[in-house]
Amino acid sequence: MIHEAVRDMIGIMVADVLARRDDVGNKYGPQRPDDVRHLPEADFAIFARNSVKKERPLRHFLMTRMYRHFWSRSV
Repeated sequence: MIHEAVRDMIGIMVADVLARRDDVGNKYGPQRPDDVRHLPEADFAIFARNSVKKERPLRHFLMTRMYRHFWSRSV
């Protein structure tokens, strides 16, 4: 169940980055890589600010409950 939840959360995060990229791309309509490099919004493929706030609790949970959990150290 944990693995499914983590997979779903990662999927949501990836979808957010892609949606942000599409929003900026639709706004400016870049045609070439140089067009992307010169966009006024330098943050072309990042998390939306709302998602960054939601990501922090996920990172904390993963660090304390999965990555640094005492069971993972005994393996």
